[in-house]
Amino acid sequence: PESSARLALLKAGQIDIAWGLSERELQEVAKDANLQVVRAESNKQLYLGLVTNKPPFDNKKLRQAVAYATPYQDIIEKVYYGHARRMTSIVPDIYAGYTKTYGYELDVAKAKALMAEAGFPNGFDVTLSYNAAQKESEETSILVKSAWEQIGIRVTLQALPTAVWAEQKYGKKLQAFTENEQWPWTGDGGYASWVYLGNGAENYLNAVSFDNKEYNALLEKAMRMLDSPERQAILTKLQEIVADDMPWVQIAWFDWTVAA
Repeated sequence: PESSARLALLKAGQIDIAWGLSERELQEVAKDANLQVVRAESNKQLYLGLVTNKPPFDNKKLRQAVAYATPYQDIIEKVYYGHARRMTSIVPDIYAGYTKTYGYELDVAKAKALMAEAGFPNGFDVTLSYNAAQKESEETSILVKSAWEQIGIRVTLQALPTAVWAEQKYGKKLQAFTENEQWPWTGDGGYASWVYLGNGAENYLNAVSFDNKEYNALLEKAMRMLDSPERQAILTKLQEIVADDMPWVQIAWFDWTVAA
């Protein structure tokens, strides 16, 4: 179960293929002439989930503020060594129905202004949780903590064992979390919009309790339609709603990898 042990077995020639190595470990594989890293652009997504039905992130402007306080490019370069694409929609850019809708960049001044508008001029306290078994989630969380603290957000990092992480996350018990182990399996914009953010509390996978009535109604309509210009217009609107309402800080899509 430990990726470091899988890496050691691979380097010793005792196994042929190792899945689930961290990007840092893949960099080590790439330096070994006897090994290789096979990569493909993927739908795997790294994001920050902001639980929308409890303080402090029941405030939309506050959610937008932290989106402007997040070091997107720093994470791509330092955690994924450049092997990731900026996430620009809830729908992966390799899927039918994708529209670029997420345009937030690191902007400390804008983040501070939105925090003041939201009623938090002096900052606030928040716990950012992550799965302790996911190295990229841990490294991302550390970079986010450092960046958010520049605008007065006092961040406590919470590393949780996998089973506890799943129970806390899907039990809607967290404030905010870093996630890199979710990806929408079906290559359709409607499915990708629904699977983690549709249907409010009725959806077990909707860990941020996102419950936008307009979004849910449009999603219901889109999921009952065949492909058409009308359906694409609805999918675009769904992606725009998520980018504005900000239940997720959308960071990156990262490569699907295997070491061999």
